[in-house]
Amino acid sequence: MENPIASAKVIDPDIRRQAIAWYVLMNSGEATAAERSACEHWLALHPQHADAWSRLDSVRNALAGVPGNIAIPTLTGGNTNRRGLLKGGAWLALGLGSGALMWREQPWRTYMADFKTRTGEQRQFTLDDGSQLLLNTDTQIDLRFSNHTRLLHLLHGEVLIQTAADQSGSFDESRSRKASRPFEIQTAQGRIRALGTRFVVRDQQDYTLVTVLEHAVEIRLQNRSAPVRLEAGQQVRFSRERVEQPQPVSANADAWVHGQLAVNDQPLGEVITELARYRPGILRISPEASAIRVSGVFPVKDTDRTLAVLASRFPIRINATTPYWIRIELAP
Repeated sequence: MENPIASAKVIDPDIRRQAIAWYVLMNSGEATAAERSACEHWLALHPQHADAWSRLDSVRNALAGVPGNIAIPTLTGGNTNRRGLLKGGAWLALGLGSGALMWREQPWRTYMADFKTRTGEQRQFTLDDGSQLLLNTDTQIDLRFSNHTRLLHLLHGEVLIQTAADQSGSFDESRSRKASRPFEIQTAQGRIRALGTRFVVRDQQDYTLVTVLEHAVEIRLQNRSAPVRLEAGQQVRFSRERVEQPQPVSANADAWVHGQLAVNDQPLGEVITELARYRPGILRISPEASAIRVSGVFPVKDTDRTLAVLASRFPIRINATTPYWIRIELAP
């Protein structure tokens, strides 16, 4: 019998990603009224949106028909804990478009994270050891503290970390006191060890960006090469294979901590991409408008105001299909 999902028309990759994000949020039990309204707007904007949603429903219903004593051990290797299932390394096959879209951990895992923020939200947390975390917009982190290490797993987003001294580790007989546990951040590309530090770590999909504001850190890639030391005032991007050349930190590197987006002679396209991180829905810009050079300091907690300011200063037109679907073009 032919698989109706596999044989259906291919869906645009961007729409697939949007559908998955909306679907997970709507089924997480955490969606706000505004987010539910935004999802309804999104579904009505294009026939493929509803098509993608319908296919996700089909996959979910198909999985619901699999006996639990088969489905759970198959996906998790015997881990029947719901939190363990969603936070484990199982691959979820979603039948959207040609073949199955294999989605590992994200976005299911992020909704079960120990610390998280919504789009446009910033939150501060104090850990048991006294370390401080400031999560930027749409950030998810898992906590893995033990007697031997203090480990954070950055699943998505950006975080400012202020580490604290630690004496809660295992007992060191040679020194007759408890050992200080290392403080480390794990990303998809590698691990960062804090050396008495205030620093920022940002997930950039295929890269990790590290900005050291005080003291130093050590970076070790997933390929387990020798660690690279980064000093205060330096910023570097790294992949699984290599660490790029360190760059000096700009004066506005932590402007987001103060609710600001500070830019200096940057293309408007880059500014809009950054602003979109703080705004629910879709924010796009035409290639012609993207080339405009922009300088200034803009609020990220009021993106409507920022868009209005940009429109008043530069020759652009903001077309809002809905509050959650906006396109920026050159003014006629």
